[in-house]
Amino acid sequence: MKWSAIHLLTFIGLTSCVTSELTGQGLDIAFLMDGSGSVGADNFIVMKTFVKNLTASLLEFNTSFAFVQYSSGTTIHVNFHQFQRTGWENQVDSISQIGSNTYTAGAIQTVVNDLFDSSAGARPNAHRILIVLTDGQSSDTSTYPSATALADRKNITRYAIGIGNVFDSQSATDELRSIASSPESDYVFKVDSFEALDKIISSLVKRITVIEGEVGCEHWSHAWSPLTLPLIHQTDK
Repeated sequence: MKWSAIHLLTFIGLTSCVTSELTGQGLDIAFLMDGSGSVGADNFIVMKTFVKNLTASLLEFNTSFAFVQYSSGTTIHVNFHQFQRTGWENQVDSISQIGSNTYTAGAIQTVVNDLFDSSAGARPNAHRILIVLTDGQSSDTSTYPSATALADRKNITRYAIGIGNVFDSQSATDELRSIASSPESDYVFKVDSFEALDKIISSLVKRITVIEGEVGCEHWSHAWSPLTLPLIHQTDK
């Protein structure tokens, strides 16, 4: 009796998944929140609630989190080292809106240089995730190429979430594409309002956990059946 190619690939997939789950590279996830004046105080609170809800949905995995706000400048409120596994909700609640203008590209560059670094508690082997929330176009769009190139060199996967009808325009949508990783279909999200943010949590969790391999392992576990697989994917001599 010999193994077919399909049988062998399934076995390799299962073995890789088991190894991944045992070693657990983990996910370092940073939220970059728009604190510019256009957001408004009430909407800033709604955005923080979204950040808390998404964080809560990912806590069961091997995750660490950081919370950053940007406007004209960038403030790292909680880095990976400072993140508290218990009490993190209070860390988010304590963030006060800065106001002022929107400099998204500069904020991305600050996060890449100062946050995704071992000095800030970033783990060397963890998958790196940056979630950028914005309600409008940036004042420093010309520096996106250098900022995102820097992020690519550090293997940081970027999600761009555009909030509001400003992203109905082609130029604003193009800016989201500039922020996000490729392909656009996986990493760009647009919602009509801050209240609609919670509607994308399920999709975000699925896509982020695929990066870690958790959902992928579920796929392989369903594909493997010790009773049926030998009948389907083995060939007799």
